Amino acid sequence: MNLRENCTNRSYLFDNFKALLIFIVVLGHMFLKISEGNGYIRLSVAYIYTFHMPAFIFISGYFSKNLEKCRRNTLVTLLPIYVIFSIIYSLVYNQSIVGAIVNPPGIMWYLFCIIIWKLSLEHISKVRFVLLVSIVLALYVGVNPEIGKLFSFSRLVCFLPFFLLGYYFDQSVIDRIKKIPYWISVCIFIVVSFVTVLAYNYGFIDMMMPYMVSSYDQMHYSSIWLGLISRFFVFFVAFIIILCLIRIIPNKKLFFTSFGSNTLSIYLLHPLIIEVLANTIIFKSDNILLCVVLQILLSIVLVFVLGQNIVSKVIKEISTKIGRVCFLDDESN
Repeated sequence: MNLRENCTNRSYLFDNFKALLIFIVVLGHMFLKISEGNGYIRLSVAYIYTFHMPAFIFISGYFSKNLEKCRRNTLVTLLPIYVIFSIIYSLVYNQSIVGAIVNPPGIMWYLFCIIIWKLSLEHISKVRFVLLVSIVLALYVGVNPEIGKLFSFSRLVCFLPFFLLGYYFDQSVIDRIKKIPYWISVCIFIVVSFVTVLAYNYGFIDMMMPYMVSSYDQMHYSSIWLGLISRFFVFFVAFIIILCLIRIIPNKKLFFTSFGSNTLSIYLLHPLIIEVLANTIIFKSDNILLCVVLQILLSIVLVFVLGQNIVSKVIKEISTKIGRVCFLDDESN
């Protein structure tokens, strides 16, 4: 989300990318509410989850190159936000505060992982062949059924390769990607997306795989090797789609660009609105097409309203004041 302030200059490309992603995140969370019993919606959710969080995590890694400034931003802003909203969501989901710390509620797993990655990046990046090691570990954690949601450990390990990929990407790589013919990127995106949907539809890839919380055994793979291959396939697809979108998305200011700089406020607040509206026609209509149309419209409205500068500013100012008092009081004096 909006995790890269003070780390480097803004880029219209990544603001546009993030604006698109946050819309998909909001819509995906709505689709989850109506996915039970509807194969098309389940397929849509599985496809969305294949790349939307890996892409966000990739972007977070890309803007974490200035280790000291990002460490300070993490302590001053992200950590207080994590604590505040973990408490809020623990109340929403009837979870104890201690339980929320052990098992980050709802969407908070993402902030938990980002905080750990950013604070440890200076040490992680010193490990030889760390990207390769992270991929091997991400594949291996699926072997152990005991590794799941506790401390978001499975996601912490499984999504780390995307954070590191972003960290090791630089502008020269982006420039080379931008030189690829546009039509080739669009064709690759369409083909890869089509193959991925088919893989989910025919059961070659379990639809729980993109969540990165279940072991291969829990997803009922007949062998560990099939689970390993499936997870690697999801990683590969996510990476290819990220590269395609980097090429496809324009690097210029558009009407929705500003929302890309305020994605954190949208991410944090939209589930609360969804919970409030959970029993309305938007989610409870027997007409699934009506639900889809209303959810698309509501997603647009939520991105527009929650992505306003004033909303993002309030959240950041409150968290920053708390962070400076609790974590960096000595440094700021």
